[in-house]
Amino acid sequence: MLHTATATATDSVLILVDIQQRLLPAISGGERMVREAVRLASIARLLDVPVIGTEQNPAALGPNLPELKALCDHTLAKLHFDACRDGLVWRWSNNITLVSSCN
Repeated sequence: MLHTATATATDSVLILVDIQQRLLPAISGGERMVREAVRLASIARLLDVPVIGTEQNPAALGPNLPELKALCDHTLAKLHFDACRDGLVWRWSNNITLVSSCN
């Protein structure tokens, strides 16, 4: 039997993972991905869903794209690939049960 759940703004978060200028050349369809990420983040904000960005080693790779960073409620700088070791899950897991990501 398939179990379904209804997501609400209070138990959802949109995570934009490492959308940094220096990483875009390595992403197939990077420009389209950025447009879709901006679209998703804009919709999330309209629905009062928190938008979290992660930046992989921003000292070396630079920050997230400005148009995306402006839509984030918080940006987590990270040095580990999965972001969990840098606090992503720990920080938001107390009241978040549904996580969606873009990238």
